[in-house]
Amino acid sequence: MKQSKYILLFIAAILLTGIGACKEEGRYEPERNGGVPGTVSNVTYQPLYGGARFFYDIPDDEDLLQIEAEYTNKQNKTFMFTSSYFVDSLDVYGFPDMNEYTVKLYAVNRAGERSAAYPVTVNPLEPAYTRVLNSIEVKPGFSSFFLDWVNELEQNVNVYVDFDYTQNGESHNLLAVFSSNLEEDRRFVNDLELSNTDPVHVRVRVEDMYGNITDFVDKGTIYLLEDIKIPKELWELPNPNDSIGGVPMCFGDAKEGRNRYVIDDIIDRGGIT
Repeated sequence: MKQSKYILLFIAAILLTGIGACKEEGRYEPERNGGVPGTVSNVTYQPLYGGARFFYDIPDDEDLLQIEAEYTNKQNKTFMFTSSYFVDSLDVYGFPDMNEYTVKLYAVNRAGERSAAYPVTVNPLEPAYTRVLNSIEVKPGFSSFFLDWVNELEQNVNVYVDFDYTQNGESHNLLAVFSSNLEEDRRFVNDLELSNTDPVHVRVRVEDMYGNITDFVDKGTIYLLEDIKIPKELWELPNPNDSIGGVPMCFGDAKEGRNRYVIDDIIDRGGIT
């Protein structure tokens, strides 16, 4: 009898464990009340650079998960942006220009069901990638040139630099690409073994993370700066062992005090040739 009693208790414990496990597993399943959520209401928007910020009242739905906004660009590519139901605004970016666009807003519940679309027509401000393009300045450097630009929104952009020059009678056409999301940036195109009389023709274009890209814009022709030694034949320098104001110029040994060199020929390693 005792053995049968223990067997019955063991079976009952197993059944209770199974029921508990089913309840525990069900806690994490999305609730399904059989209805799609209501739409957002009282929608307004504020134009942004290449985008818009939407303000709205969220529907009264205990299963609400998030608000979604989507639009389709001219290349038939759809972009979606989401915002938690805890906030009452949502930012949308990626418009290629300041033309009129339609954005659809949806309320989404935890079962993934969408409400009916709430379409809103917007007119964004000038997008970031064209503003970056308009801010680009090209300037010559020593055996190089560099570009400065401003990116107020700090969006990810690619700056394409197409440049060409002629060296020893041979034409060269090269393309450099710089990725950046800094508010202000400067990038160099280095190691151009050209004289200050060799013209370099530069064109630029800018692309954003949404696939929008400008046409190439001609930035004209520049001439690089040339790093040469300053002639010193007419300089008058104190002798190495002279003192100026009681301070010796230097001690003047085999490696120091050679006034004819001054600071010439100092290389990256810090040595003197």
